[in-house]
Amino acid sequence: MFFGYARSINSRIINFTPVNIPIYVEYFTIRHTNNFYQLLFEQRLGSSSKHQFNSSTGLFYLRMSQQEIDASIFGLGLEERNFKNSRLEEGGTFLGIQYQAKIDNHFYLGIKSRVYYVISANYFEAVALTPTLSYVF
Repeated sequence: MFFGYARSINSRIINFTPVNIPIYVEYFTIRHTNNFYQLLFEQRLGSSSKHQFNSSTGLFYLRMSQQEIDASIFGLGLEERNFKNSRLEEGGTFLGIQYQAKIDNHFYLGIKSRVYYVISANYFEAVALTPTLSYVF
């Protein structure tokens, strides 16, 4: 059993230029940030002297921060929602798999993939693909 933390930041450029009203949004970047606090269980699926495969599963607690723009001919709304002002929090589960190759007597280089599913809202939140470097005593 392990505790973990993961963070993802997604951003997008917004452009909006309506006709006949004096409002515009040009090259404005908004972002959505996820902070995953994780309780995970990991199990070795198979290994040889040079390679190993691991699986992981667990639960996570998610706190989000997201910027929103609502632009139309009726006006412009800018909002940043987070836990402090909007109580943005969710809970869920994840599944993962990891491959590692031995590159030295104590070091493994690998790649890890995880899929995060939000149980409290019934949707997939994120897919993560992460390079790893491990030291084995």
